[in-house]
Order: sequence, then structure tokens, then C-alpha cells
Amino acid sequence: MEERIEREERPILTNRIREFEKTLSDKAKNAYNNQIKVLDANVKNDYDLHITKIVDDIVQHHQETIASKSRNFKILWKRRGNISPKRSEDVDKLRGEISKLEQDLIHNEATFNERLDLAVNQKVTDYELKDSQMTDEING
Repeated sequence: MEERIEREERPILTNRIREFEKTLSDKAKNAYNNQIKVLDANVKNDYDLHITKIVDDIVQHHQETIASKSRNFKILWKRRGNISPKRSEDVDKLRGEISKLEQDLIHNEATFNERLDLAVNQKVTDYELKDSQMTDEING
């Protein structure tokens, strides 16, 4: 009877032991992996907190400079708002002056050409008159 129990029960118990060992091993691996994930998350969280603290310390250390630069930027931004319309006015004014100068140049060229034509015509008339007088003197 002992042999029969040994023969029949031992394989059943051995299988149960293997299943129990496998279950325990799987649970241990899962617990280990879960603990690794928790530790990894803690490390990342601590790292993020540490980086945030460093950044906050740097910002705090340079707060005066940041505030000063911010004020200067706001002042410059306001001035830019004032300068832009003034620049537009100046550009429009210069365009008007350039247009006027171009018109004056065109007018001056026209006037010069008219005066040149008159002077040339006057000289031609004078030469023709002198030529006519000289011809009359020679003939007469």
C-alpha cells in the first residue's frame, strides 16, 4: 500500500509542488518587476523635482536681472509703438519730397530746354541777320 501511494501520490504531489513553485516564482517576478517600475518612477519623479528645484533656484538667483530686462523690454516695446507711426510719417514725407523734386527736375529740364531753344534760335537769328547784313554790304 505504501508503494501504491508512493507511485500514485508522488507524481501528483510533485506536479503540485512544481505548479506552486512556478506560481511563487511568477508572483515573485511580477512583484520584482512592479517594484522596479515603482522605483524607476520614483527616480524619474525625484529627477524632475531636482531639475525643477535647480531651475527655480537659478530663476530666483537671477530674478532682479530678469525683472530689469523685462522692464526694459516693455519700455522698448512701447517706444517701438511710438516710433513705428513716426517712421511711417517720415517715410511718407520723404516720398512727397522726392516726388516734388522729381517734378521740379522735370520742370527744370523743360524750362532749360525751352531757354536753350530760345537761345539757339536767337543766335541763329543773329547769325542770319549778320549774314544778311554782310551780304548786303558786299553786294551794295
